[in-house]
Amino acid sequence: ALMKEISRSGELTELSPERIWQEFRRGLNETSPQAFIKTLYQCDALEQLLPELNRCFHTSDNMLDVSCNVGKRTLAALEYAAKQNYSGEVRWAIVLHAIDSNSRPKNIIAKVLQNKNSDDNAVKAISKRLRVPNDYGDLAGLVAYYIEFAIQAKSAKPDIIISLLDACDAWRRPERFGDFLRTCEALISTSPERSHQNLGSIAFLRTAFELCNSIDAKEFVAAGIRGEAIGESVRNARKVCVAELKNQF
Repeated sequence: ALMKEISRSGELTELSPERIWQEFRRGLNETSPQAFIKTLYQCDALEQLLPELNRCFHTSDNMLDVSCNVGKRTLAALEYAAKQNYSGEVRWAIVLHAIDSNSRPKNIIAKVLQNKNSDDNAVKAISKRLRVPNDYGDLAGLVAYYIEFAIQAKSAKPDIIISLLDACDAWRRPERFGDFLRTCEALISTSPERSHQNLGSIAFLRTAFELCNSIDAKEFVAAGIRGEAIGESVRNARKVCVAELKNQF
């Protein structure tokens, strides 16, 4: 009751963006981050601190093959992430994963090929408003945009898989791509009846990246290939790897 009174008094709106972010960071790194978010919602504080999540907390979206209720999915995924000891970046990405769901492209291929770096999206706006560190904001943006593609990755063509890895900057940021997959895994786990099938897509993406990342451009240079043809040769070799891997999944 006291927390509700504080929320309704407007005191929370006087907190600095830095203070709000520090409270989220601390709460999400607790052993039960789902309890932190649930408490904020129940005492009406979430409406003041993160209104974008509050608005969609009890709505359902069209994300395929996962628990459709945004709030329940978020809490369950946070619980999973905590049990797996996933990073704070992963937990923040879970919190924001459904914020932009209505503005995502519906076509999978368009989603991967379109420029996701627009400043006109809610996840970037939240990151800017709360002055969220780049590592947290960047991962949240990737997850919000590509989660649905990751769930269906096994059915995509090899060149689209490579485009996803390019878009995620997986080659230069392998640890962040690992966090992307871990976030997707936590969200997929919220639908027990489909999780086994969809976790196969995450395993597929993880293996595809490992195989593709092992391809060394030096081999093509040694074979006499020069200039832009080196990059084309590497990409073609990666596509062959992914095509062969698809036959195993």
